[in-house]
Amino acid sequence: MRLARSLEEYRARPIGTYLTGPTFVVWWHNPQLNGISFWGRPEADHIQTVTAALQSEFGPGLNHHASIVDARYMDGVDPGAFYAMSCYVAQNRKSMCHCYTSQAILRPGGLVGAVVAGFHAVLDTMYPVKVFTSVEPALDWLGIPDAAQALDEVDQIRNRELGTSPVVAALRAHLTQRPGAVTVDGVARALGLSSRELQRQLQAANTRFKTEQHAAQVRLAKTLLLETNFDLKRIAIEVGCSSGQHFSALFRESVGVPPSLWRSQRPAVFATSASAQAQAGRSAAK
Repeated sequence: MRLARSLEEYRARPIGTYLTGPTFVVWWHNPQLNGISFWGRPEADHIQTVTAALQSEFGPGLNHHASIVDARYMDGVDPGAFYAMSCYVAQNRKSMCHCYTSQAILRPGGLVGAVVAGFHAVLDTMYPVKVFTSVEPALDWLGIPDAAQALDEVDQIRNRELGTSPVVAALRAHLTQRPGAVTVDGVARALGLSSRELQRQLQAANTRFKTEQHAAQVRLAKTLLLETNFDLKRIAIEVGCSSGQHFSALFRESVGVPPSLWRSQRPAVFATSASAQAQAGRSAAK
């Protein structure tokens, strides 16, 4: 696929093209398959660019096609982004029904995965949608030739955008669930490397195991602060910190403010989700 250097360029010639942003790749591999890959914590303005690019699906002369939404690398859900995507789907349900033959959603684990999995169930989409936790069953269900090749290419694009090596990407995936419980030796074994080789490759990528582990703990903490009513002691346990004081110090060092203040300054995801459901219901009734 070729890189579109602007939204306008992508919309003018979407097939065989991809468009990147800070937390996403929108891509159209061939006339039968397109998709989106998300990572990190997409924000509302990122989703506005994504949905503007998706408008190309409704252009004249474009055939029915399958779609993949790959959210495996997301580590958080921004309420404004959730609302923006909800409104887009609600407003375009009928048009999407005419252009999608099927859509496979690849979800991450944990609470973020639960939000991703419930997104289309909330909005009652009018085309076949199925949620998966691994790639192979999703591709089998879609039954589209070259789908595996397309995802591999998108993974390479994502890694280039992030400036990460495959080893760093694999480490970050391992750290998603229980970052405080993961060890260098355990990750190395899972990746088929020695501990020394893993450390060497991380050093070559200008990072360290502890740096990645602490970043993953903070990402998970942000998700729990927004998406649960857990107190700070419970969150400290969930992210693998030895104490609430240790957790608060780690969070403040990374984010710049204490976790309690960070939480108070942001709306909860599920409160925004309820608003999105109401908006979707109103749009669908029109």
